[in-house]
Amino acid sequence: MRLRQIALVGQDLEAARAEIVDVLGLGAAYADPGVGKYGLHNAVWPVGDTFLEVVSPTREGTTAGRLLEKRQGDGGYMVILQTDDLAGARARVAEKGVR
Repeated sequence: MRLRQIALVGQDLEAARAEIVDVLGLGAAYADPGVGKYGLHNAVWPVGDTFLEVVSPTREGTTAGRLLEKRQGDGGYMVILQTDDLAGARARVAEKGVR
């Protein structure tokens, strides 16, 4: 199993993008127009063979927006993993009670 992508959620995409560029020294980000259908806009950077993404809601009622409200601020949103043994990975997380 390997880490494929880390996604963060931020209320202000431009502020989050600027901080990531400043702190991590990453260059220009890719904006994926496909996330618009989920009421989001984003910035994505390649980091080695994985990706770092920040999403921000563009409308009310999004999962990302509800998470921002619940946490009362920016933070982690999603971790995406890649595996060659999906059945085994699902069994392990079920056994551990991970949802």
